[in-house]
Amino acid sequence: MEIAVFGNINLDIIALMEREKKSSEEQRILNYQLMLGGTATNTAVQFTRLQNEVFINGAVGNDIFGRILMEKLKKTGIRTENVEIIEEGKTGFCFATVQEDNGHRFLRTFRGANESFKPNMDNWKALNHFAGMNALQIEKIEGFIDPSLKNSYTPGGIVSFEQPEKIVELSGNFDVIFFNEKEWENVNKFGKIDSNIVVITRGDRGAEIIKGPGHRGYRVVPKDTTGAGDAFCAGFLYLYVKKAPLIDCLAFGNAMGALTTKEYGAQGTFGIKEIKAFLETNEQPLLKYLKGAE
Repeated sequence: MEIAVFGNINLDIIALMEREKKSSEEQRILNYQLMLGGTATNTAVQFTRLQNEVFINGAVGNDIFGRILMEKLKKTGIRTENVEIIEEGKTGFCFATVQEDNGHRFLRTFRGANESFKPNMDNWKALNHFAGMNALQIEKIEGFIDPSLKNSYTPGGIVSFEQPEKIVELSGNFDVIFFNEKEWENVNKFGKIDSNIVVITRGDRGAEIIKGPGHRGYRVVPKDTTGAGDAFCAGFLYLYVKKAPLIDCLAFGNAMGALTTKEYGAQGTFGIKEIKAFLETNEQPLLKYLKGAE
């Protein structure tokens, strides 16, 4: 299946932090990594692992971060011909600190070239996922979104808190919209979301659909929770376009999210073999959706 993912492309600088000492003003960084990041990129990587042809649509600056990202994207197998190079822009990045003892993370994000991205209306696919794009960017393409296709949106934390009323206004353009529980708590104050399906992720407590089913999630020992929500979206949508029951969509999304937390970084390094092994142990009925995938 061909999938288009629109939105943030970032360089993630992930720092593994020692346990915080209350008596110290400084905290030691134990290790760090430079990795692909951004909500769109994270989701695109997971779609690719599920053996889809994925086209990423976004923007990077004409700088060293941008060149690093383009090289890394191509190595994943993601199609990059729709990535804009913003000559005067700076590539977006996220500085993520991850606590050694519990995997909790804190994010500090520079959106940079992501704010200048202008989606090309010729790049629609059977499934179009918009990730981290702000309301102004969505407004510019609103009239071109094809309702005969599957369209989904993950606003993300910055947009959910800075433009909640706009998310409400634009929500009717999307079949599925995703929030974490803090984002939902804020956006829900501003009116009714008109998407057909509203999914709320709740970390290690699973996920639920508003006025629909919920799924408890899976018990794993997390190393890093960065990117788990993006992996969830990929898993959920992978089954959603197959017209699977919504409870199965939630379960598969939770499985993808859980696998991501078992490694450092926003995407992990697992593949279809590890996905199947996880389902074999935790949710065997979902294996039927991966028949033929190797």
